[in-house]
Amino acid sequence: MNRLVTVRQGAVGVVLVIGLVFLASLVAYVLRSNMSVAGDALSQDFGFSRVQLGMILGAFAWGYALFQFPGGVFGDRFGARRTLTVLAVAWGVLNLLVGLMPSTSAASPTLLLGALIVLRFLMGAAQAPLYEPPAAAEQPADHAGNGHDHHLAELARLGAADYDKVRKEE
Repeated sequence: MNRLVTVRQGAVGVVLVIGLVFLASLVAYVLRSNMSVAGDALSQDFGFSRVQLGMILGAFAWGYALFQFPGGVFGDRFGARRTLTVLAVAWGVLNLLVGLMPSTSAASPTLLLGALIVLRFLMGAAQAPLYEPPAAAEQPADHAGNGHDHHLAELARLGAADYDKVRKEE
């Protein structure tokens, strides 16, 4: 009976984690694409050219690409829960700062362009490690870094194979 209760509690935990990662992915997608949706209005309000808007939009991709590895190291160092919490707070703060950008009468367009480029770069950097911490948290501690064993553990957890038997047969 205890084993059945433990399995059910584990399944609820897995479903909850998958649901939260799905929700985080949905929010990340919205945050990733929101600037391109608002790009035309942003260009008109701040007087940006298409090239300048492209620089703002491209800054996200640069931050995302450059922080894939460091973000993964951060996730490994501090754990999935803490990393995802920091990421979610960073997303909120960075989007708030974009929304608080002053008008061109209060700041020069060049300063606004630079600030938006930096904020979008940081948003890309903050979204880069989104998927690594939850994936790393699922790996068995004694097999970290070995993706083959990770998949075997997943099969075993789903009941498709006994992890110890499969390991011994290799």
